[in-house]
Amino acid sequence: MPKFPADVPCEAVLASIADGVFTVDRDWNVTYFNEAASRITGVAIEDALGNKCWDVFHSSLCDGNCALGQCIDRDHSVVNKSIFIINRDGERVPVSISASPLKGPDGRLVGGVETFRDLTDIHLLRQQVREHCTFQDIVGKSESLQK
Repeated sequence: MPKFPADVPCEAVLASIADGVFTVDRDWNVTYFNEAASRITGVAIEDALGNKCWDVFHSSLCDGNCALGQCIDRDHSVVNKSIFIINRDGERVPVSISASPLKGPDGRLVGGVETFRDLTDIHLLRQQVREHCTFQDIVGKSESLQK
């Protein structure tokens, strides 16, 4: 595995990412929460840190089908799984998540890390396409399509 440059602060890199990033310890307490995570969820960083991840996210997977939990239990990663989280205003936010177990330098499990991307704009575009483009909008040159 490539080494992270020692002269680059890891926090600066994580803060610059447009996707939400958070980590949890083995007791499911949020131990890191970047600015994008705060923006997407509407939860202030200081309100997320130290709280259980399910109290922060209220996702469609928090009912026992937790992707991060499965990653930790099975020691594998999940990539690009589409789910919904509930933001601070109670709105459903579509997101794509990727999750992995988080291991310390000695290889022991210390928790998990998850990234999530807001898919709201993509969902809105899909909805607009569905509303405005119908079967009748198909144009063709064949005689049977013209009928």
